[in-house]
Amino acid sequence: MAFQIKPLRPVEQNELFFRLYLKREGCDSNDKTIVNSNEHMEFGLVLASDLPIYDGFGPEANLVARLQGLQSQAGKLTDGWQASVNIVFEDERFNGSTLHVMGTGLHKREWAIVGGTGEFTLAQGIMYNLLMYGEFQEIELRALYTPMKKVPWTLGVPGDTASQT
Repeated sequence: MAFQIKPLRPVEQNELFFRLYLKREGCDSNDKTIVNSNEHMEFGLVLASDLPIYDGFGPEANLVARLQGLQSQAGKLTDGWQASVNIVFEDERFNGSTLHVMGTGLHKREWAIVGGTGEFTLAQGIMYNLLMYGEFQEIELRALYTPMKKVPWTLGVPGDTASQT
């Protein structure tokens, strides 16, 4: 087993701030019911979501990411929803980077950013649900993240440099 432990120097952190627009494209077009308990108030309902996120809400808006994940009605209260989703960036600058977001309640204003990958390694912060503009939900992302140096990895035998990328 190979491992390495290094003492930490002052950790470099970057701050991100995005104001983006999540598009809800009509009933069930980007949400799929996985489990339907058929109980009162939808308790036990589980949805999978894949929603586009744009840099604006007009006709010139560009797709920058997708919100993908699961939402479940985990409580018997009206707004007892729990969500665990990833924001997967598709734009040129952050392509492939992710933010992991968790929260409760579909109508709650704040959800926690609890991690990230790519450019946003070790992200911690908050996602705010702001105003609605027709079918667009304005969201604000604020987080700190720690950029990490990319290291080569292998598939297969340790030390096999042929499979490093």
